[in-house]
Amino acid sequence: MANPDVFVAGAGPVGLFSALSLLERGVSVDIVDALGPHLVRGYACGLQPGVLPRFDRLGLLRPLLAQAHRIDRLALRGRSGATCWVSFDRLRGDYPFMLTLRQSALEELLENALAQRGVRVARHQTLQGISPRDGRVQVTIASTHPARSEPRLGPPQRTTRESAFVIGADGSFSACRKALGIDLVELRPPRVFAFYDFHADLSRCQREASISLDGGAAAFWPLDERSGRWTFELNEGFADEPSLGQLRQLLRERAPWFVPVPEQLCWGAVAEFESRVARRFGNGRTWLAGDAAHCATPIGFQSMNQGFCEADDLAGLIAATLRGERLVGAFAEFERAHQALWRRLMGVGQVAAAAREGRADPRAMPGPSVFAHALNPGSTSPGAGTHPARQPATPHSAVRRPRAGTTGRALAT
Repeated sequence: MANPDVFVAGAGPVGLFSALSLLERGVSVDIVDALGPHLVRGYACGLQPGVLPRFDRLGLLRPLLAQAHRIDRLALRGRSGATCWVSFDRLRGDYPFMLTLRQSALEELLENALAQRGVRVARHQTLQGISPRDGRVQVTIASTHPARSEPRLGPPQRTTRESAFVIGADGSFSACRKALGIDLVELRPPRVFAFYDFHADLSRCQREASISLDGGAAAFWPLDERSGRWTFELNEGFADEPSLGQLRQLLRERAPWFVPVPEQLCWGAVAEFESRVARRFGNGRTWLAGDAAHCATPIGFQSMNQGFCEADDLAGLIAATLRGERLVGAFAEFERAHQALWRRLMGVGQVAAAAREGRADPRAMPGPSVFAHALNPGSTSPGAGTHPARQPATPHSAVRRPRAGTTGRALAT
């Protein structure tokens, strides 16, 4: 088996997108994952306007539009009850909308696209070591096939591969990051969120999502005319598993403006989310993207969407390097730009200033302008060779602030 130009660890959405972006640039790739096929459910279910040009460039937008649900605007609801509307049709560019799609469906779409290009994911393969070797990277992989009726004798089978670069997109417990000896820096305390996928008549609000800050962060995302997802930050966790009764109670207490009545709970989960960023995004010829490089709350799907941008930027840098172009300081600029962006997205400067002045809960969420930027991720590495299809939108122009003395209107009235 020939060694690839790039070895990708992790076959979640960001890892699959990394492989597709590399192939589009003529770079050969192998991709492995420690787990089996797709998750039944996942916490991320939204694609932001700013990543859609990148999907379109890879020929993925048409199949996405056939499966995903379109969101035209987003309500940002503050603690005072005031509402700001992010109207995506006011953004520059050809993609004035968000798309919602369950993570398992997105992964299946990306993996099928990869298979059509002649690359299949090698599953149950765990990365166990990375070491530089004569201007390349040597990767050690252990096979972790699921248990069969006959127990395996001896240690897992190990193989060694070489590639010019490695992209680690293997999640928050990244083996690639650990092999590099890179730790995660906590930017905010951990927070607990409950997820509720439900059925209801959403015909009157199926194109409108909502993020609320009243009593803790919460978000509503329509998935189609008959189903949606509510995500609530839990200040005091529930002792029981998520239930339809819990969802209705939370809606009464924290989203009384929400008119549709949930009829059935399809799926629920409770999970803790950290707010951390890797001390470095990589070095030499091994780089991180997505959850391997950062952990964030699930409210706006920032970690996944920014991960797509990081993967695409890295693919551009790697392809240019393999073509023999001299990119002096380009990877260092990638590192600097994405580190700065993540600190902005997490509102680190705002939180630090508020804490020094003793005027806010240090877990307070960033303001509407930060949310608006987060919903329009774009290339943060000038000269990275990503050749985005169009100029990134200007997010501030999309934020509609309510008039003095008004609170905006509910999603369904």
